[in-house]
Amino acid sequence: MSRSTLMSSPDFRFELSPKARQDVIDILRYTGQNWGRDQLLVYRDKLDDALKLLGESPHIGNPSDELSQTHRLYYVGSRTNLIWTSPV
Repeated sequence: MSRSTLMSSPDFRFELSPKARQDVIDILRYTGQNWGRDQLLVYRDKLDDALKLLGESPHIGNPSDELSQTHRLYYVGSRTNLIWTSPV
């Protein structure tokens, strides 16, 4: 991603793990290879906006029966799910 992956709000610090950062890179690479540079840039901006939003509002998203109670799910586009640990 072109922007920092470290985000925070006054009470919450949000940082991508190395694995999550690599997943974002892989998603963008796949998007570029299959749908072209223009779509890659659109999707990059959507992911970046979603990560910023999670940094500012960490309680958004949805709980899932498939995840621990401390984890939440947030959709970006039609194919990407962001999963994170919500502050308690």
